[in-house]
Amino acid sequence: MDDVDRRGIRDVSAADVIAAQREGERVRLVATSEATGDSFRLRVTPSRIDRGHPLAGLGSNGMGIVFTTDLYGVISMTIREPDPVPSAATMLRDVLDIYVGPRAAAALE
Repeated sequence: MDDVDRRGIRDVSAADVIAAQREGERVRLVATSEATGDSFRLRVTPSRIDRGHPLAGLGSNGMGIVFTTDLYGVISMTIREPDPVPSAATMLRDVLDIYVGPRAAAALE
């Protein structure tokens, strides 16, 4: 976690959101991973993104990911998750993978 530059939405004010809207943008909490030679730069921070960006239309129940590739350009996926069950199941699987190993977690699926 010490290697991840992270900042939450607490410092984003209503004025920041309104200013972004006036300029045709949205404010979203965005996680990024950028290759830096043999490593990666990881960051989670509130970001202003253009209204046409794939993540701009996500509501409070939405999640998305955007890949920028050398061959195919931009690839994006979004999901609307109206209840916490899918995320909770994923987190449980991750905890099992960490503490009891992938084989034990796979046996429970």
